[in-house]
Amino acid sequence: MTPQDFQDRLLSVKGAAFGFEPLLLQSAWFRPHNRSEDIQGLYMVGAGTHPGAGIPGVLSSAKALMSVVAEPKKVLA
Repeated sequence: MTPQDFQDRLLSVKGAAFGFEPLLLQSAWFRPHNRSEDIQGLYMVGAGTHPGAGIPGVLSSAKALMSVVAEPKKVLA
């Protein structure tokens, strides 16, 4: 696969496979946080969010999100 495949087939922005370039101001705390600051109820997880890329980072991101998202409310029918 090429970056063009990622862009065309997977709708990845500019064909990026792993998110942000690892610059200081795009690393760790500076990455997008797990809770959207703009849209209520929108949560994010993965390589492009805090804490970062790589399998450990993605799994840590998912684990961190569990502490952010409240338990779903039961809907009474």
